[in-house]
Amino acid sequence: MIDLTVPLREGMLQYPGDPPYRREWWYAISEGKDCNVSNIHLSVHTGTHMDAPYHFLDDGRTLDRLSPDCFIGACRVVDLTGRPVIDAADLQTIAPRAGERLLLKTDNADGMRADCFNPQYVALTADAARYLVSCEVKAIGIDYLSIEPYNQNGDVHRILLGGGVTIYEGYDATSVHAGAYELIALPMLIEKSDGAPCRMILRELEKCAL
Repeated sequence: MIDLTVPLREGMLQYPGDPPYRREWWYAISEGKDCNVSNIHLSVHTGTHMDAPYHFLDDGRTLDRLSPDCFIGACRVVDLTGRPVIDAADLQTIAPRAGERLLLKTDNADGMRADCFNPQYVALTADAARYLVSCEVKAIGIDYLSIEPYNQNGDVHRILLGGGVTIYEGYDATSVHAGAYELIALPMLIEKSDGAPCRMILRELEKCAL
């Protein structure tokens, strides 16, 4: 088992403009209470998370309307390090297959563990998104807080989500090698939500160089 999840913590990396993660104690044994109870405040796009179609499509499906098989199944981790941006030509070299879940490992590497946001993170172009939709992939993941370049207009999200592609963002890919795995990435089931944090686990099936 390989855990790609970035732990939620105070001061963690956030996309600019999103509310920061905050955890507070409601009850504390140290203050004479019978138990410890804390509450949290966060964007549903904090840390390791998935995007529901409703995130960028006002008529798109919300998280609670997505089938559980969106979040569990065979996947392929692909090493695309060395590229400042991922375009359609880069994806053609890995030959995506219909129904496939792809998790990209890029030069973002362990950037999710950093405290400072990097606006030059590696992301997909709109042409890359259209190519993935044409290949009928089931899911795509990127190892930073957004699948598209910083400060863009949302076209990459709209193309993918409108094409039925589940988006995973914000995982830490430093500990995983390219190859075939089983993905277990269940989001919190939040009614009518545009996304949710998830615990992203890979179970290795076989070693192969991809």
